[in-house]
Amino acid sequence: MSLRARLAIAVALLGIVLASSALVILSLVQTSLVDAIDHQLASAARIAGGPPVPPGVKAVPVPLQIKGTTSPFTDVYIADYEQDGALVALLKGSEVGPGPAVTYSLAKANTSTPSHLTAFNALSADGHRSYRVAAVKLPDGRLALIALPTQSIDATYGHVRLGIALVALFLVVMLALTGWWVVRLGLRPIKEVTDTAMAIAHGDLGRRVEAQPKGTEAGQLAEAFNVMVDERQDAEQRLRQFVADASHELRTPLATVAGVLELYRSGSLPDLDDALRRASEETDRMSILVTDLLLLAQLDQGLPLMTDPVDLARIVNDAAFDLTMRDPSRHVELSVSPDAVVVGDEASLCQVVANLVSNTLDHTPSNATVSLSAERLGDVCVLTVGDDGPGMSSDDAAHIFDRFFRVDDGRARSHGGSGLGLSIVASIVEAHHGTVSVDTVVGEGSTFRVVLPCTPPRVDQ
Repeated sequence: MSLRARLAIAVALLGIVLASSALVILSLVQTSLVDAIDHQLASAARIAGGPPVPPGVKAVPVPLQIKGTTSPFTDVYIADYEQDGALVALLKGSEVGPGPAVTYSLAKANTSTPSHLTAFNALSADGHRSYRVAAVKLPDGRLALIALPTQSIDATYGHVRLGIALVALFLVVMLALTGWWVVRLGLRPIKEVTDTAMAIAHGDLGRRVEAQPKGTEAGQLAEAFNVMVDERQDAEQRLRQFVADASHELRTPLATVAGVLELYRSGSLPDLDDALRRASEETDRMSILVTDLLLLAQLDQGLPLMTDPVDLARIVNDAAFDLTMRDPSRHVELSVSPDAVVVGDEASLCQVVANLVSNTLDHTPSNATVSLSAERLGDVCVLTVGDDGPGMSSDDAAHIFDRFFRVDDGRARSHGGSGLGLSIVASIVEAHHGTVSVDTVVGEGSTFRVVLPCTPPRVDQ
């Protein structure tokens, strides 16, 4: 069942509850008003059950009216009848009394006493007024007919009914407005998200959900959906670019190997040893590239790493020694602290330092100074690899950790790089819950900074 249908059912049920409550209230009000007038009838019945009027008196005059008014001081109507139905005496507060048949009154009187009345409704003789009537058979056989007009309780009941109707109308309007508001702010955005998702699934990749009011669930849903779609498309774009770059990188060594084989098969190979050397170099390069791609894929899938204590000072010292052996003329500055120990995979962290050092050697002149350091700063360990080489622009630095990214001709394939070394560094550092960044200025050099969480310091006992 849709949320819209559930909302409609909930509103309908609420309307039924309100209508039922209104009917119950009206019934209680009517019962209370009728009970009140019946109580007055009971009081009048006790008066009517008093001594009979003197013989020869056929009627009692209409009570005196209050000065300045045109209505009598009471609306009570009391009539005494003989057993045969002849009127004996009459006390009435209005000119026209109830007009029920005497036989009907006698029938009701047979079930009533002054202490327990059986009241019923009746119209006046002219049919213009309604009365609440009680008939009582007295001990001497006479019939007492007591009536009170119901216009006051009818008016009160009408006012209550009108008030409840107005309140019910107001509640219905409020429910309708609330339902419209909920649909507009809650359900319509959901439908819009659904329609947008279907449109994107059918190829409209530029479709997005319109902005919704800030701070609402609909606004948060629209924003989250748009962010999700943008991230998904960015990921797909990066994947397509990654595949294209990988294919481009593999195309050159494959073409070289295929060319050597074709020339060898045709018998037109001028120098077999040189051709085989070139094919072997391209094969090695292709093997390195495939290995790096496999490592990146494993890191993306959450490759489990070792969680052993790793001494960054020892790794940096070994990297400085390897750098000196690789380029004895290079000036190296070294700074390490003995307490720079992290928890992680030593082989992976060695590869981080090796890749950073190789990147520096490949893209700086031989007279550039290389600085290596590893130190502890509070709860983190900081490893840096810097140089005073040519540096790079801020735009290039923003993409330096992207896969297959090369800044300029100085970072071409002729230097032996696959364009994945710094991407591997970023992935390994992220797997160790750390961060890597680069500070660079054109003409002043670059400094790569790796920040990793340290192990708790050892307390000597």
